[in-house]
Amino acid sequence: MALFGKDEVSGSPEAMTYRRRLIDEMVFEIIPMKSADAAIDALPTDAAVSVTASPVKGLDATMELTDRIRSAGHRPVPPLSARLTHGPRHVSRIAKWLRTEGHDTIFVVAGDAEVAAGPYDGAMALLTELLSHDSGVRKIGVTSYPDGHPFIPTEVCDEQLMLKQELLAEAGVDGWASSQMLSLI
Repeated sequence: MALFGKDEVSGSPEAMTYRRRLIDEMVFEIIPMKSADAAIDALPTDAAVSVTASPVKGLDATMELTDRIRSAGHRPVPPLSARLTHGPRHVSRIAKWLRTEGHDTIFVVAGDAEVAAGPYDGAMALLTELLSHDSGVRKIGVTSYPDGHPFIPTEVCDEQLMLKQELLAEAGVDGWASSQMLSLI
């Protein structure tokens, strides 16, 4: 039986179980904007929440919002943007914050900033530096592009994903890959 295909029986126990799992595992996303407090207040209890790394506001805004979400009783997943990271001392400060605040799950991206703030032009470089610190992180998400990327050749995306996977495995850190879009029909 295809759960979302034409053969689906919408009220079948299997379909209902699958839908419940999708809802239970949903991750909300909050952007560091003026409306963030209202968005936090609207979250269901103990929600998993991804925090957007704003190229305009920088990583400090991401870190501050992550801490507010955690204080409200939720499970934030801060994204660390390579292009918003200023250098090794900044990575050291971020690692200390992660460890001190108990943020053990993060998402590492290259980021949307047109110009890198420091030496990290991509996620792999930031991951390598971050994993050299005692950050307390146990799970790291990375980007994937199963449908391609408008500016990066598919071969490069595939190679980078494999290299990130190897790096995480060598560091003994669990990982996952996330794509930008997901469509369920």
